[in-house]
Amino acid sequence: MSFVLSLKDFVKPSELVQLYKSSPESLTINFGSLIESKLFNKPLLVPHEVSDPIGVLASTEYHEPLLQALKEVLDGFTQFGCKVLSLTDEMGFGKTHFLVLLWQLFTEAAEQWENILNKPELSEEVKFVTEAGYKLKTAWKTLVIPVDMLSLLGKEDPYREFFKIVVKACECKRFKEAAGQLSFNDDPHVFADQIATIAFENSLNMLILLDELYAAICRCIESDMVQKISSLKKIVMTLTHLTDIVAAKSPTVIVYATAQQDVSKWNKISDELERGSLDKVVPEKIAFIRAVKEFETRSRRKATIGVSATKPVHAIRICSRKLLRFEVDRKTALEQIIKQLEQPLKSLIKDEGEIQSYLRTLRETFPFAPEFALFAEKLMQPTGSGDLPRSQHIRDLLKISSLLIDRLEKDGLWNQLSLINPSFITHDMIKHMLPPNISQNWSEVLEFGKRVIDREEDKDVRFLLNIMHTSLYLRALTANGVKIISMIRRPDALALEELRVRSATSTDLAMSVIGVVNQELLKKVPEAIAAFSTDRIPYVLSIEKGAVEYFALTLAPNALQIVESFKQEEFSRIKAPDGNLDIEKAFDYLREHFSREGFVSELMEKVSEQGLNPIILDASVFLENRKIEDFIDSLKDEIFNLVIINPISLAGLRKEDRENLDKIVKDKVREELEKIHSPNMFAIVCPKLTEYDLMELCSYIAEVNSAQRVVEYYKGEGEEGRVKRKKLAEKMPTLDAIKNIAKESAIEDFDEIIYDVMNYLQTRIENYVVKLAASKLNSYIISMCKIFSQCVYYDPKTGHLTSQPLEIRVSEANIRGLKDVYSHLPSWISKSVKDTCYIMDRPGLRSYILDYLAREAERKKEKFLNGEQVEIDFIFLVNVLKRGWAEIPVKPISVDQANSSLKELTGVSLPTKDPQLKDLFVEVEKDKLIIKMRKTITVEPPHPPPIPPKGIIGLRLHGVDNVIIGLELTKEKIVKNISLSFSIGEAKVSFTGLGYGDIREMFGDVDTLRNTIGRLRNKVSYIELTLNFVGSVEDKVVGNMCNRYGISAYEAIRER
Repeated sequence: MSFVLSLKDFVKPSELVQLYKSSPESLTINFGSLIESKLFNKPLLVPHEVSDPIGVLASTEYHEPLLQALKEVLDGFTQFGCKVLSLTDEMGFGKTHFLVLLWQLFTEAAEQWENILNKPELSEEVKFVTEAGYKLKTAWKTLVIPVDMLSLLGKEDPYREFFKIVVKACECKRFKEAAGQLSFNDDPHVFADQIATIAFENSLNMLILLDELYAAICRCIESDMVQKISSLKKIVMTLTHLTDIVAAKSPTVIVYATAQQDVSKWNKISDELERGSLDKVVPEKIAFIRAVKEFETRSRRKATIGVSATKPVHAIRICSRKLLRFEVDRKTALEQIIKQLEQPLKSLIKDEGEIQSYLRTLRETFPFAPEFALFAEKLMQPTGSGDLPRSQHIRDLLKISSLLIDRLEKDGLWNQLSLINPSFITHDMIKHMLPPNISQNWSEVLEFGKRVIDREEDKDVRFLLNIMHTSLYLRALTANGVKIISMIRRPDALALEELRVRSATSTDLAMSVIGVVNQELLKKVPEAIAAFSTDRIPYVLSIEKGAVEYFALTLAPNALQIVESFKQEEFSRIKAPDGNLDIEKAFDYLREHFSREGFVSELMEKVSEQGLNPIILDASVFLENRKIEDFIDSLKDEIFNLVIINPISLAGLRKEDRENLDKIVKDKVREELEKIHSPNMFAIVCPKLTEYDLMELCSYIAEVNSAQRVVEYYKGEGEEGRVKRKKLAEKMPTLDAIKNIAKESAIEDFDEIIYDVMNYLQTRIENYVVKLAASKLNSYIISMCKIFSQCVYYDPKTGHLTSQPLEIRVSEANIRGLKDVYSHLPSWISKSVKDTCYIMDRPGLRSYILDYLAREAERKKEKFLNGEQVEIDFIFLVNVLKRGWAEIPVKPISVDQANSSLKELTGVSLPTKDPQLKDLFVEVEKDKLIIKMRKTITVEPPHPPPIPPKGIIGLRLHGVDNVIIGLELTKEKIVKNISLSFSIGEAKVSFTGLGYGDIREMFGDVDTLRNTIGRLRNKVSYIELTLNFVGSVEDKVVGNMCNRYGISAYEAIRER
């Protein structure tokens, strides 16, 4: 799995990874702690990235929203008056970090600016802030007043503490003389005047940084601490008055940060109090509320700083800055990785546009995989309407990224992967951002899928499936009940953009493994994707939209799971309590199925159609002495008997008897062989059924039965259909979870939801059922054929019973289901038995009998040379065929077929090898075969009439097929006579100048001659037919004639 260039070669985790992983709260920026540490020299634990100006500059991601916010602040110092800027984003978006950055730029960073300029590693950071408008001169003449409102609220007298901060802020900026001008005054207006005067007289700018403004206001209002309410009110009044009196005195910027949740809470509290009776409210609270509203009204120049516009890639860069340390230049490493990934991308993705889009995103997210941007985007969504209601955005992204990086290190993957891939994120890493019940639902769905994936035998495919499955999980994950319901109700009706966010195409799944697996493993990516397309992975739905297939992990089961639930019910009928196969139950299950499908009656009917006498017997017939007579009595003498032992009758037999039944049958029949009149007229097909085979058969039947049961639930219209679908929905393991989610989301039409879910699944279930039957049907056919594995029959060559394997060949047939299997299986068995036992019908018997007659003639050669003939009775030959005879080692399919084959031998020449016996032929007289010697007739052709001087006077044909067709031309008027010569072995036969009448006299008719040649085709080594015309014929006439008869190869004989 490892790459030539892996993460370890260019980047390593920073020391913050372990801190964010184990105690992220210790890294949470507390503005109050910074103030205590910097202004009051208290030994508080403040993170390096907050306390050190270089650390702050280096750990800041200078993305566009932040730079815009910084420029807005710096522009405030270019004009007189007060500019109030609000940071009202949700928690975790970096508001406090921005305040810390401003504090450092105007205090310690300004003092160390020369040192900072001399650090090459900070050159990019310096460029960012100076281009935003930062000037050292401005920083030196700016009084910075930092206030953490929540921290002040924790003090005994917040207003007095505020005064102390202002004094210390002046001292911090070396304005000690100005600090001495300040004296505590309980009147906010007087205090505001003092601050403004100091700024004006010393030509100072003022930067007032307020953190947690509305959090402190809300907490104060909700309390009954009258003294603190009054104290905090004075701070607000001071700020309000300050915004007015600095208008013509000094440039002032107030930046306050507060979570949007606290702003919303404040609006709600203040509205409720105003709508109610203020008479019942504590007067101090009323005064405080009015003071805050006055501050809001007077601070009309509000410029909302859009840090919330932070894009996912910006958030990822923040993670990269804080959690990673590049050991080589980032750009150099990036280009090397892109070069390394080019071939994998091209092998998986055919669309060049998709590849370029992937690389563009990679340039922004590196060393995180592009897919990490999708996960980051989920964390950056607004808390109220987003997927993760408890997310603290960048703060949580840092924590989860730390956990991910730590896992990659511990699992040894840091040395193998070339990108940090989000598919190694676990549910435990992110569950804190979800309500407990929703978290539990997603956890169960995820783990269920993982358990199924763990059963995949190919470890490479298993690894790929886990990566892709987690990718689907991270895309789908949401606590938004409306979105959860919409994904299961009608996923195909979702807006395309929503579908793209919550699901993945096959291309998306392929890209999820880029940078994770090497080139060799990529070859198995299509196989892994196919698992999702075929519903093998639980809770993954396949959704078609605009000719594109999407895969989505949902809380609704897919078609396979619905069928699987029924399948387990079916399996319970064949399994013991311990989960193993119950042999007795399995046989009962198989018996019930065969009975329902009419298996035995199909056997009887279809075997009969093959010209055999079907006999179905139980195995007990051959195991009990008193029953063997049933077998003997069932045999017929006039037709071949195909005895098939019913596989169901193996139930109750010992395992060794079930697996060795053919030997038992052979031994038993051998004992009774003398009682059987026609031992060459039967074959016994013995089933062999191991526990494994039994399980295979029952499993397939159970799957088909369960699938058919599911389909039954979709039959019915109107109310009946609704009732059936509702019952089907009760099989869903997540039904209660979906119901609770709908209830919590105030979605009232739950029954309609479930009805829609079931309707959506209908087509997929029906398609799955068809695919299920088709995909495993071949395996079932093989299993069924394997049952009938042995054939016991009499071997005429040895004169003994034998047991031979029965190789059942499945012929091409339109088989769509089990009924088709049972309809065709008897004919497959019959044909295989015929081939194994050499069971012959009329043509086959005739050929073997002719061979026997030829051998018999050669044995009695002297008789024929003396002019005698040999006679053989029909009854003799039929009887030996029935009883079995080594001279004719075949079995007749019936006595009728044997007699017919004998009667058809009249006029047939014997294929003897002895040239002296080349003219032997057979005549049939009554019930006897008479072998005679035929005199060779040589017919001298009459002299042909004069022929024209030019043209074709005859044709010469070679090859059996051409000759057989050419004989048809003897019926044409232009053919005068023929010459025919052929060789069989060393014997050669020639006929010259035969006219149509001669042919009839010698062979009966032309068809008989053609049939004779056809029958001997495999023995003929050479054959030539010459057609002589009555005169000269034009080429065109000959050509048309040959085309009409389908003769394409001939030699034209032309007149000289």
